Amino acid sequence: MLFEHALIITSKDEYQYIKEGRKGGSGDKIILDEELDGDKAIVKARLLRMLKDVYHDDVLIVGIDPGRRIGLTALYMRTELESEVFSSITDVVDTVSALVHGVSASRSIVRIGYGEPRIARGIASMLYDRLADSIEIELVDEHGTTSSNGSPNKRGSRDKASAKVIAMRRGKQFRPYNVLV
Repeated sequence: MLFEHALIITSKDEYQYIKEGRKGGSGDKIILDEELDGDKAIVKARLLRMLKDVYHDDVLIVGIDPGRRIGLTALYMRTELESEVFSSITDVVDTVSALVHGVSASRSIVRIGYGEPRIARGIASMLYDRLADSIEIELVDEHGTTSSNGSPNKRGSRDKASAKVIAMRRGKQFRPYNVLV
């Protein structure tokens, strides 16, 4: 046989035939085509998980560069899943929530740049309220994360690049204020 192991994408109807035809090849990874529907970052994460024997780092890391434009980069198994720019904190929180729930990594870390403290704490608080049991939140020193090469920030490329640098830096664990009512 040419390949001992394969990644096979098939329909639910053909699944049984493929499984029988391959005689249960021990290394085969079979994914149903319907599992490839949905958000492309989550689909990419599913495919990376199928290749888990190649990658052993089951960690989702999200870097966020807060500001007027909010850069976001998501890395899973050391591979970039998504890089976007948002103008709304709510959209950022919704995107992070969808990634955390959709990827289902063994560990999820969200690192938020602290160059804009008010916005950073707002994002961190909203994420904590929504995902406290599912993620670790870190506030990261942004010093040196923005490259200023004099070129215009086309499509938020600087914001995305800063978010990626923030994702790779360790920060201080975020703890919301304890307020008794």
